[in-house]
Amino acid sequence: MENSPAPVTPTKQPLPKFQVVGNAIKAEPGPDSSVSLIDRMLSHLAIEDADAGTLLTDQFLSANHKATPGNCQFLNGSLALIAEMQPRDLTETMLSMQMITCHNQVMSLMRQVTTSDAYLNTEAMHPNIKLAERLMRIYTRQMDTLSQYRRKGRQTMVVEHITVKKGGQAIVGNIDQGDRGA
Repeated sequence: MENSPAPVTPTKQPLPKFQVVGNAIKAEPGPDSSVSLIDRMLSHLAIEDADAGTLLTDQFLSANHKATPGNCQFLNGSLALIAEMQPRDLTETMLSMQMITCHNQVMSLMRQVTTSDAYLNTEAMHPNIKLAERLMRIYTRQMDTLSQYRRKGRQTMVVEHITVKKGGQAIVGNIDQGDRGA
């Protein structure tokens, strides 16, 4: 029997790292100068069209940054979080970006609550805490949506304990309740 070569899996380009240049955030050049920034991004974000990738990346960056040197590490980490979620298609990429943006906003609000002089003044903290609470609920719904999307809407049930009495029967496996006796 002849061995066929294993399929070649394209390697992902290194995730771009951002730096501040003047008043703008720019991507550091990659190790392979022939690979564009957008191609480096697309290899991690499950996006096929460069225009869609540019739009989504610009939206994500503008929703999560101000052009300061300290924010480059924040942006690099945020993009790495999206890559860690391993989106499989455009829908998952968009949802992952929304989830990371939502998470970042929650953490920013909570930081404001705990580091401001308002920390001891519950009335001053209240609006930030309420907004953070709403965003946490949104994040939870986003997680559920992503999970359901990845399951393609299939419901699963795990039975952990079954008791079958003497003379009883148990069926183990998938049960199709389609046509019976057609």
